Amino acid sequence: MTLVRLERQDEDLALVFRLQHVIAGAIRYVRPKHAHIVKIDGWFGARWRCFAGSANGRDLHPDDRLAIPPFAPNRVLSEATYRRQGHVLQQIKPRRLHDRPIRPSRGMPLYLDERTPSGIFVWYSGNTATQDRASLMVYEVERDDEQRAWYAELQRREGTWTVSATVGTSVTEVGELETAYANALAPLVEHADDGARQRLRDLWQRALDAVMGPDVAQAMVLIDQYRSLKPGDRYIRLLHGRSLAGRRLFVAAEQELRAIEHQSSEAGWRSVWLSEWAELCDKRGDLAAGEAAYRELANLRPGETSSWIRLGACLATQGKLEEAEAIHRHATLQSGDPDEGYLNLGYVLRAAGRLEEAVEAFESALKLCRDYPEASAALADVRAALELRRRDP
Repeated sequence: MTLVRLERQDEDLALVFRLQHVIAGAIRYVRPKHAHIVKIDGWFGARWRCFAGSANGRDLHPDDRLAIPPFAPNRVLSEATYRRQGHVLQQIKPRRLHDRPIRPSRGMPLYLDERTPSGIFVWYSGNTATQDRASLMVYEVERDDEQRAWYAELQRREGTWTVSATVGTSVTEVGELETAYANALAPLVEHADDGARQRLRDLWQRALDAVMGPDVAQAMVLIDQYRSLKPGDRYIRLLHGRSLAGRRLFVAAEQELRAIEHQSSEAGWRSVWLSEWAELCDKRGDLAAGEAAYRELANLRPGETSSWIRLGACLATQGKLEEAEAIHRHATLQSGDPDEGYLNLGYVLRAAGRLEEAVEAFESALKLCRDYPEASAALADVRAALELRRRDP
C-alpha cells in the first residue's frame, strides 16, 4: 500500500514524517474507499472540528453527518486525493473541496458523504518550520453509517513534536495509529464487519433488482434477509414499502412508509420518502394524495424535470389538462430530461385536441433525443390524424 506523502517545503521534516505515519495509519485502520488530504496555511484550533462557520465559533454540525469545514480558499496550500483498490492506494486527480468560499451557516451544508460514500478527509497545518505548534483534523465518513471527527494539536519542545491536546480521540489512539498501523509492510486491517458490509451491499442490489422486476417472491426473501442483518435501515424499509404496494397490500405499505417518514432530518430524505409515498398513492388510485406529494416534491426539487413531469402526469390523469399543460411547459425549461417534458406536454395537447401544437411538442422531444420511440409513435399518430382531417374536412 502506497504511503501518503505530505509536502516538505517550508515544513519541519520531523513533523511531516510523524503526520504521514498517523494519516497512513488512520487510512489502514478505517479502510476508506477514498482519502483526501488538505494542507492549511498555519495552525488552526480545535473549534474547527465540525465547525459550521459562525462568527463566534459555536455553530457546529452534528458528528453523525459531517460537512466540509469552511476554510477560506486562500488558506488552502494544497489538496491531494487517493483511491484505494484492494491493498493499493493510488493518488488520483484531486476533487477539490475548497475551490470557493463555504458558508454553511447561511445555507445547506456541503456534506462529505455526497462526495464519496466511504472516505477519510484530513486537514493539517503547514508552514511549520518556523512555528512551534501544528494541527491535524480527521473526518471518517461512511454514508448511512457512523461518522466521526477528531482533532489533535502537536507542539514542538526542544526539537521534539508531541501530541499536546485532543478532541474526539486520545493521545494513546494517535500513538496507536502512528505505530501499529503505519508500517508500510503491514497488511490492511481486516475489520470484522467487512464481510457483513459486502453481504449487505449484495443483498441490497439483489433485493432492488427483484422489486423492480418480476421476482416478487425472491424480493420478499431478500428484504427479510437484509433486515435480519440491519433491521433499523430506513432505505430497506422504503424498498419493503414498495414491495408491499406492488403486491397490492396497500394498508401494510402505508404503515411501513409512515413509520419512517420522520426518521431522518436530512434534507434529501424528505424528497426520497415523498417519491416513494407518491408512487404508493398512484398504485392505490389516491390521486389527490399523490398530487399533494408531487407538489411538495417539485417544490423541494425546483430545478429538476422529473418531479414536475410526475406532477403534470398526475394532474392529467385527473383531467386537469390546463394545469397539466402549464406544469409540463415549466418542466421543459428545467435541467434533467426536458425531452420527457415535451413528450408529456404533447400527450396533454393531443388529449385536448390541439393537434398542431402537439406536433410541435413531439418534434421538440425528438430534437433533444432522436431515438425516442414514444415520441416518434405519438408524432406519427398526430400527423396521420391531421392528414385524415385534411382529406375529409
